[in-house]
Amino acid sequence: MKKVFDSRNWLNIILAAGFIIALMCGIAGWFQYYAAEGKQISFWTSVYLSLQLLNLGGYPGDILRVPVLLDIARFLMPAVLATTILNVFIIFFRKQLNEIRISYFFRDHYIFCGNTDLTKQLIHDLDRTNRAKEGKIRIVIIDEKTEPEELHDISYTSNVRLIKGKINEESTLKKSNLHHAKHILALDINDHVNLAIAKNVKSLLSSEPSGNEQVKMTIKLEDFYNLRMFKDFQVVENAEDKIKKTGIDFHAFDPEQIIASNIIDSILRREGSPMNDVIIDENAPAAHIMIMGLGSLGQKLLVEAAQMYHFPNLKKLRVTLVDHSVREKAQALTLRQPFLSEIIDIDLVEIEELAQLKTDLDVSGIVVCFVTSPGDSECLQRSIQLRQFLFDKLKSESIPGIVTLLTSENLRQDLLGAASNQDFLTKFNIQHINTSTYLNKETIIDD
Repeated sequence: MKKVFDSRNWLNIILAAGFIIALMCGIAGWFQYYAAEGKQISFWTSVYLSLQLLNLGGYPGDILRVPVLLDIARFLMPAVLATTILNVFIIFFRKQLNEIRISYFFRDHYIFCGNTDLTKQLIHDLDRTNRAKEGKIRIVIIDEKTEPEELHDISYTSNVRLIKGKINEESTLKKSNLHHAKHILALDINDHVNLAIAKNVKSLLSSEPSGNEQVKMTIKLEDFYNLRMFKDFQVVENAEDKIKKTGIDFHAFDPEQIIASNIIDSILRREGSPMNDVIIDENAPAAHIMIMGLGSLGQKLLVEAAQMYHFPNLKKLRVTLVDHSVREKAQALTLRQPFLSEIIDIDLVEIEELAQLKTDLDVSGIVVCFVTSPGDSECLQRSIQLRQFLFDKLKSESIPGIVTLLTSENLRQDLLGAASNQDFLTKFNIQHINTSTYLNKETIIDD
């Protein structure tokens, strides 16, 4: 429910209260003024005379005998009217005034193209960092669907401005004063839109020199081929030469790749991880992990694990993949990453076989299991099914840890907010991780 006394309405409330007070003072003041002359006027006459005070008219002839209340009204009424006109003018020309402010006063600012969840997370991180420093970070958000009121509801210490418009059009990008920007981030959910933004930014900065020596641009690309094509295109010329020609330092990233890299590194290399013993001991068997869910994030976990741990103790990393139609998905992944079969051994298990306890998979050497799924509820359910499968296979032996990767912080709190649910998962050695924690200022903006 929208609050009545929020930051958008306070001025309107004050103006309305000021008008009512001025009108009441005017009505009472006119009654006092004519009563002092022995005359009587009707209520509506006093209202009419009070409203005339709005245009600085309607003053009584003998201003030396003006009652205090009428004196208050004759100054307050014009003040309310002037403030209201100014407020209407600002509202009507707010867009133009906002663009003028950005063009003439914003320097070394951040430009976010697309107001996505990732954009909000990064702005929150920037704003939190700025709280301990003097001066305000200037941030411009370009988005077609976001309304200015949405930003007013958030208490930023930074100077955050919105430009409404299509984020991949040059005319919109020009309004963000990108020639004096410090960092431009293309974070739309569509890779092709982000590539179009990069193309237009490069065109604009090539035609007119930047006010900064170098503008950093970061582009989010989730598709493997888009990311590869962009990186191949960027290395055609020497990096320093490209920066000198365009004034832009381009960077591209895949959010899920950042998540996968950090999770693999933090889980498998942390102190006390069974993987540490496996990769050091040459006599130990091949390291063995399981990935349940071969979606986009699951595939990147597999690639990161292969790159980080192949031949750790002169033995191939062993990975068990579990999913629906897992063979088709693994085959498609192998076409994109042909090196996988050379550096890791892959076992494929249909998720239906695992759920029905029909597979003969040897799980005795598994160090850790990663569980991913498009939905967090399904991900938790899969984790519990996997735990049941491992318990059935291993009986009284030590059951490997299960790492459940959740994508929504709100849903995670709804599903696991109760202490009993947390205890239940801890008892079953199921660890849940919010993947969005790995997408922050340090991993995307600073790096």
